[in-house]
Amino acid sequence: MLPDAFFAGPGLDRADHLRFDEEELKRIAQSPAARELVWSEGLPSIDQDGRLQLQPAQDPQLFLGLTTDAPIFSPLQDEFADAWKAFGLLAILDPADSPTFAAALSLARWHARHRFCANCGHLSDIVRGGWSRRCPACAAEHFPRVDPVVIMIAEHEGRLLLGRQPHYPPNRYSALRLP
Repeated sequence: MLPDAFFAGPGLDRADHLRFDEEELKRIAQSPAARELVWSEGLPSIDQDGRLQLQPAQDPQLFLGLTTDAPIFSPLQDEFADAWKAFGLLAILDPADSPTFAAALSLARWHARHRFCANCGHLSDIVRGGWSRRCPACAAEHFPRVDPVVIMIAEHEGRLLLGRQPHYPPNRYSALRLP
């Protein structure tokens, strides 16, 4: 039996069609149904059941997408925990929330590191619900970097070759990485 893939699955409807309509984004951000991630110690906060903690939208800077119940946002962040602390949370994170967790953390970190235009150095503005930045001085638009990845797992007669580092939480395994 193959293991369930983490960071995969439906997650949120990213609702890309809404990202070009700034007025619609403002409207849904002000909706009573709008929710935003709670952050704690530099990471999206997770409750004791492993679910992302949400609150009514207060600082809806980054539009993550739509659930069946609500539009989901994240505030911007200035400080982030190191990767090992995030890795530890993955041991308890509900798989249904993993795509949202990854998107929020990646997007918030990108904004913290890329506030200025790479072309002219001017402070850029957040556009498209946070999935882009535009320079008001030279009109350059900048997007979060996307690194294409291919993960291959050795399989033989229905069995997978996986590894486990000593610092991994119990029962957490991963594909082997070649140097």
